[in-house]
Amino acid sequence: MNKILYDQDENIANWIMNQLSYITDFGSNYKAYGITRSGKLVAGIAFHDYNPTYQVMQFTVAATSPYWAHPHIIDYFMKYVFEKANVHRLHTYTYIGNEKAIKILLHAGFKQEAIMDSFYGRSHHGVSFRLLRTEYAQRYYGNKNKFRERDQILPPPIKIPELIARQNG
Repeated sequence: MNKILYDQDENIANWIMNQLSYITDFGSNYKAYGITRSGKLVAGIAFHDYNPTYQVMQFTVAATSPYWAHPHIIDYFMKYVFEKANVHRLHTYTYIGNEKAIKILLHAGFKQEAIMDSFYGRSHHGVSFRLLRTEYAQRYYGNKNKFRERDQILPPPIKIPELIARQNG
């Protein structure tokens, strides 16, 4: 049975960075969790790069086994991000050939956004994924407006022609 490790942010972050050589730092504002199976650490997940103005957060996962990704574990983290941390957009990246991670992300409701050429070095492409709070609410509660009353209203995005007109104005 899988269990979640709490309150060991630095140790888990270091474990993740040892597993993923391209990660060297999560900054000073992150939260890391470990997932154990039969008493052994099999995965770590770090939530980092939170932008409170736009309610955007990134996460990184390292795992030695795909069996960490039980639905109750994923549900726990989705609830943390969208209901406790009040995030609007959660995103991550993975290597284009990481079929297990891509399958887990798609199964959890994430949408593929882009292929990123040479993101992990020359000829090593990445894929970006994201999940919005409305998509989470629709998937887990059947109501995309579940959190609407407590969502912070952000100003509408500026359209590119309007921005160019302002700069040339």
